[in-house]
Amino acid sequence: NAYCTSSLDYYANPKPVYYGVLSCYSPIHVSASFDSPSVAEKQRFTSEVFLTTSLLTDEINKIGDLSLQCEIAGMDGKIIFFERQTCALPENSTKSVITINQDLKDIKSELFLLRLKLYNSNDDTNECVAENEYLFTKGKDLGSVFHMDAPVLNIWQQSNGVKIYNQGNNAALFLFLTDNGSLPQKDFLYFDNNYFCLLPGEERNIQITSDSGSITGKTISIENFVSNNYITLR
Repeated sequence: NAYCTSSLDYYANPKPVYYGVLSCYSPIHVSASFDSPSVAEKQRFTSEVFLTTSLLTDEINKIGDLSLQCEIAGMDGKIIFFERQTCALPENSTKSVITINQDLKDIKSELFLLRLKLYNSNDDTNECVAENEYLFTKGKDLGSVFHMDAPVLNIWQQSNGVKIYNQGNNAALFLFLTDNGSLPQKDFLYFDNNYFCLLPGEERNIQITSDSGSITGKTISIENFVSNNYITLR
């Protein structure tokens, strides 16, 4: 495939779509169906949430029941809808678990997020085993994302990566981490999580590895629709 339409760029670096495809092909996946990312001229927001697995019964029994969290969030971080329920994984199939039907009058911002997270509630870590985020607009298109205020981020180096904290008053939409080094690269970086949103007050730890085994001296770019931040790892 030509590089302009593939999930990798010309230099073999992953594009955002790479992480979306990676999530879709994971053994456990949570997703939503809806008519359109635009809810213009509608009175209510409706969506159906699904669980999908490629696992068989023995593997599912080892995992046990999981906890599904669904929320609708405005760009200021206000949670308009929240539901959390226990659910069992389907065997090598997809099943519907929740239908959301929310009055759009309760959502004050033009843009809002539907956020889905699946937690392992059977251990002490409460590990998130699958997640998904969808951006919606009350306008006719998503063009208003380019007119948002730039997110205010604090970025710290960790022993094995970076921590990103949203200290601003608006959501940081779909942050994308890349290696800002010279091209073509000879020592690729790998991020355990990428292309995600942070509401005000949220943070996320990102583990980073490399082909050489060292990330020292690497400069990381954290960008989204309206901003670009950098950190050089020591």
